[in-house]
Amino acid sequence: MFIRTFNKVSYKRLPLLIKDDGTPLLHTFIFCITSKFIRLRYNTQYSYLITIRELYNAFKILDYNLDNILLNGDFRIFFSEFGRSAQLFIFKNEIKIQNQIIKLDCIKNYIKWSIDRHLNRNANPIDVDYIKSVDLDDFFNTFILRRNNTGLQFKSLTSSQLKSLHEIIQVNSDLNPFTVFLQNRNYLILRILLDTGIRIGELLNLTTLDIKIIADVPYLVIGRHEYMATDKRTRRPSIKTDQSNRLVAISKNLYEKLLLYIKKDRRNNSKISHPYIFTAKNNDPISINAIYDIFNKINNVGILSSPTWEKITPHILRHTFAYDFLKYLIEVHNYDMERAKDELRKICGWKNNSSLPLHYTGKYIWELSNGHNIKRISQYYE
Repeated sequence: MFIRTFNKVSYKRLPLLIKDDGTPLLHTFIFCITSKFIRLRYNTQYSYLITIRELYNAFKILDYNLDNILLNGDFRIFFSEFGRSAQLFIFKNEIKIQNQIIKLDCIKNYIKWSIDRHLNRNANPIDVDYIKSVDLDDFFNTFILRRNNTGLQFKSLTSSQLKSLHEIIQVNSDLNPFTVFLQNRNYLILRILLDTGIRIGELLNLTTLDIKIIADVPYLVIGRHEYMATDKRTRRPSIKTDQSNRLVAISKNLYEKLLLYIKKDRRNNSKISHPYIFTAKNNDPISINAIYDIFNKINNVGILSSPTWEKITPHILRHTFAYDFLKYLIEVHNYDMERAKDELRKICGWKNNSSLPLHYTGKYIWELSNGHNIKRISQYYE
């Protein structure tokens, strides 16, 4: 069983799960062309199918043909055997908890679609009472809770780690590993990620027209624009969902530094023929690989300068923003948890019903409860 990519209309690509005889796996084929899967980004589709392939292979090891099980609606078999199959490809020590959760969420969505299809297309679906009695969220959350009893599902930077990072990326810092030409650009990239929590694709899509002043407040305009269609980067950055289209406020300090960078470093270079804010040495828009190269060099310096340094990534900065923003809303503005989660969804560009804020509220409550317990038991030893 392998994944093969096919070209659709408008030069879009679609990966499909293919059997050893060269024909598509029927149930997954129907899923790929009729579900929301077809509207996902190609890289997301491919990662999705890797997990589905692992699921099928795990059931094959257990002597089950999962495609036939799902086509026939034998979901009782799936739910009874999923725990054993998951041990073979999800719950391994070398797979990070966050990646385990991603795989479980992928499978949950696939099974939900399978159940809906089975109930909607069959006049007399088998085991209908049993199927309707299963709460998919509870079923899969049970596996998450078993593996993740620490309350920590993501990494975010502490205040001391943030201080160390700022010491490295400051322009003219002795620790800064970049040339003078790149120091200001890279500092602004890190500042935007830390101050706004935007995604890498959203950062790479920013143009000089996306810096706005509205009612004396500077904003970055995050969203799709006409220049994306002519972007020549090999890995085109994309805007993830409709909710990603938003305005994100920035400080006047960052606003002024961005304008100065655009005026001094970009407009003085007549060879730049695109509107994107951040450019590479060859004057093309900066690539996603270049962003990761920036982080690799920062990590190399951090490891040498601090024995407690932990690797940072662009997404860790997004986690840091989300968690710090949540704490700020609760502890400074005294917002209740639900209001804080709503604001987090809005500023991070998540759907209105997204469960992602639960990751951050879970860690916040975990830290709070453990802090309270430490205070409680400390009195016994005073």
